[in-house]
Amino acid sequence: MTTTKAFQEPYDDLPLPRRNREFRAWRYRMKLSQGAAAEALGLSFTQVGIYDRGEKPIYQTLALAMEALERRRFTEPTLSPEGHDLARSEGWGLYANEVDRLEIQRDDEARKFRTDENAVAFVQRRADAGSLLHQTALTIHNKSRVRWANVIEAATAPPR
Repeated sequence: MTTTKAFQEPYDDLPLPRRNREFRAWRYRMKLSQGAAAEALGLSFTQVGIYDRGEKPIYQTLALAMEALERRRFTEPTLSPEGHDLARSEGWGLYANEVDRLEIQRDDEARKFRTDENAVAFVQRRADAGSLLHQTALTIHNKSRVRWANVIEAATAPPR
């Protein structure tokens, strides 16, 4: 079966070494290990290795997901230094977990919350009340929970 140029996948006609360089270059630009790339794209570690070695073409859905993640990387929300100071004064902060993802956790020294879940619930209540600082913190906290469907949706959504 032959396909017209309009329906070809973006990297189908590239030789394997070029495909290898495309995926691997994206992973290096994003500063992602194979495991982190697998998690971010909703793929298995084995699938990422296959793309990394250029053994399989990069199909349009994967290319869109890669593009969306790269776009998101350069437009990620952050807290200002003043925002971090306010968070600490409230007894919580954004801290790196064991896989270097930022998440809301209680500030152990402040002793204002018994658990991290209590701190997250506090931030959620403040965000629901309209606080931009707390909404931004929740966005950062929830970022690690983005799955494949959300990535594809973001990639195909019209620009705002």
